[in-house]
Amino acid sequence: MKLVSATSDRFDNDASKNERQRQKNRMHQASYKMRQRKLVAGLEDSLKKLKEEIPELESQQRVLSYGQTNATIWSIAAEYFRLFRHGVKHSVVSTTGKESLLTYKTPKSSQFQAQWHFMETAMAHDICNGVVSGIQALMDNLIFLSKCYEEFDLRPLRMDNVSENVLNVTTRCEIDHHYRKHTALWISRLGQERKTFLACW
Repeated sequence: MKLVSATSDRFDNDASKNERQRQKNRMHQASYKMRQRKLVAGLEDSLKKLKEEIPELESQQRVLSYGQTNATIWSIAAEYFRLFRHGVKHSVVSTTGKESLLTYKTPKSSQFQAQWHFMETAMAHDICNGVVSGIQALMDNLIFLSKCYEEFDLRPLRMDNVSENVLNVTTRCEIDHHYRKHTALWISRLGQERKTFLACW
């Protein structure tokens, strides 16, 4: 009787040890899977950030090459219209400061950063678009227009080389303007021509 009881106790102990080992293995596997998921999420986040940085780095490379190659004012103008053809898509916040209605201290997109970097690097600080002058004022204006209209298409119509570093550009801007009338949604395409001075360094 004692032998049977001892054998039964040993089996119970072995079963208990096996169950504890299985629980330990399950916890270890769950912990391992969680670490793997975090690793994958981190890699995906890094990949997303790298993809966002590519356009900015490409734009910076083109801008830097202006000073190193025989790039002309025409190529700078072409890059301007490539970057700004569809306006400036950027989440902005209002400020109470007197310098600007908008702030760019924490840009949300690499596209905006590329645009801002291009303006600071390739354009004269007193650039004028016929309405406002200065890089920040011009960016304010472009952001405002981009926020007002869902579709924004800016194209050059004519370019006149005023001097070695100044280009007089006549542009056409087409916008999709959405408005409601008698509960129906109407879309009108508006066009506007304007002369812009692109003064490059």
